[in-house]
Amino acid sequence: MQPALFLPDLPLPDTAYRPGHSGRPSPEFDAQLPCPRGDDWRACRPYLRGIDLYNHGFPWEAHEVWESIWHTARRDPELARQASLLRGLIQLAAVRVLLRDGRPRGAERVAGRARRNFERLRETQLWGLDAAQLERVAARLAEGETTTTPPLDPR
Repeated sequence: MQPALFLPDLPLPDTAYRPGHSGRPSPEFDAQLPCPRGDDWRACRPYLRGIDLYNHGFPWEAHEVWESIWHTARRDPELARQASLLRGLIQLAAVRVLLRDGRPRGAERVAGRARRNFERLRETQLWGLDAAQLERVAARLAEGETTTTPPLDPR
């Protein structure tokens, strides 16, 4: 069963973009959107849109949407933790793209980077996600496990 959509007003794409195999879609959100502070993630449409896309088989699209807020977060020292979370999520999405395209070694390398980003969060809950669980998922992928990553379920 597919996870529920956080933003049911935004339809999912018809097909997933595959770099080098199909035309690049237009961006959904303007680049460098403001990043929510504190625990205001429920009001951050790009974050939730990325979750929906990731959970429903559109990892490249999720990566692009999350990048729109990561660009802002990475420049603000007060948002360092959020930037690590977003970068780790972007990397998990990239792992899915690499695995789908038959590139397991590249997926392992990127998963190792994602693990380090989640590790920086020191087992906390951030934006509704459990950093320790994300770190374990990334560690398994970095060790060569190629099973589907579990859906993201922020609470």
